[in-house]
Amino acid sequence: MKYEIVCPRGVEEECDTCFKDPVLPPFSEDALSFVEAFSSRLFASQAVKQYPELSALAFWMRPARIAKIKSDFTKQYGERILLGRGTVFHIAPANVDTLFVYSWFLSLLVGNTNIIRLSSKANAQLQILIDLLNDLFEEERFSEICRRTLLVRYGHDDEITGYFSSQCDVRVIWGGDATIQNIRQVPIPATAVELPFADKFSLAVIDAMAFAGSEEPAKVIDNFYNDAYWFGQMACSSPRLVVWLGTEDDILPAQELFWSLLEKKVTLARPDLSAADVMNKFVSSSMMAMEHPGVILHRDAMGFIHRVEVNSLQDVDENNHCGAGLFFEAKIDKLQDLTSYLSKRNQTITSYGIERKEWRQMIETCRPKGVDRIVSMGNALEFSVVWDGSDLLRSFCREVTI
Repeated sequence: MKYEIVCPRGVEEECDTCFKDPVLPPFSEDALSFVEAFSSRLFASQAVKQYPELSALAFWMRPARIAKIKSDFTKQYGERILLGRGTVFHIAPANVDTLFVYSWFLSLLVGNTNIIRLSSKANAQLQILIDLLNDLFEEERFSEICRRTLLVRYGHDDEITGYFSSQCDVRVIWGGDATIQNIRQVPIPATAVELPFADKFSLAVIDAMAFAGSEEPAKVIDNFYNDAYWFGQMACSSPRLVVWLGTEDDILPAQELFWSLLEKKVTLARPDLSAADVMNKFVSSSMMAMEHPGVILHRDAMGFIHRVEVNSLQDVDENNHCGAGLFFEAKIDKLQDLTSYLSKRNQTITSYGIERKEWRQMIETCRPKGVDRIVSMGNALEFSVVWDGSDLLRSFCREVTI
């Protein structure tokens, strides 16, 4: 078998020592110290500052946040005996470079050994993370974590995937539907569990009157930009559909203000879009217009924003979306109108101007088939212990009853 071990440095190929060590106690000092040190290194790195997603990662794993995660875990499970399941094999996605760190660190915090298969697509952000990790693993104080960690890189190879899968107690698959179906053909032990995180489609719901009356509309736009344009709009939680809530008279001026401010924002920020991205948006939006009569297309002069305004939510073609600043757009009179649209494929609703109690009432009353999380604008990409409806900390543990 041919695979590259990218972390830790100096580990020989086909090394299996990491499968032999017992799990650490949940929230051990070794794990907590390692996460804190990694967060500090990220904050201190000058290279990290040019990549907002890495700064967000460092902020997420700051000591106060990890302490809150530990406190919540302790309160929730009290005297129950929970231990890590053993070895967790994470198959990282290609479109969100930092995502593997979140699931790895949550698994690490409850004591597991972790094998991470990285995408073969190298980039600067990922290399920064790898270099920082390798530096930390050379410190003797992190030897227990180092022995229980392996980051590898290889192409599509069922033999290698089968080898790591045969050793795991949990397999975490981040990827598209086709990727998950292919990997599921590779068996895992009968005692192992699997956590698949498939393609999802997310949306923003904006109360038109609230936005039009906002005292800081530019700040709202900044938050929306961060939600949508990081990772080329291809993260599962990136909003690709904008739904306006209100009457026609309220929505029209809010739309005009929103998109004009966003156009100014992207013109200044100049997100990294290729000519292929612009062409893909043109083709996708044009196809929507041909297939759904009454669709209205809007395109900014620079090609950063393509809007597809549909007559109803039923006209939204989730499969015909290429990211990179393509937005489907719809209008509703009341929150309950979302119910017939939402499916199991919908993950995140980014909300502006709608109170928590209104969302709770809508979810409890209408019980939609889909949607896993509702967050305020600007928090779409913030990772949570509960993801796609699954409590990851609990999923990475087994319970011993006495």
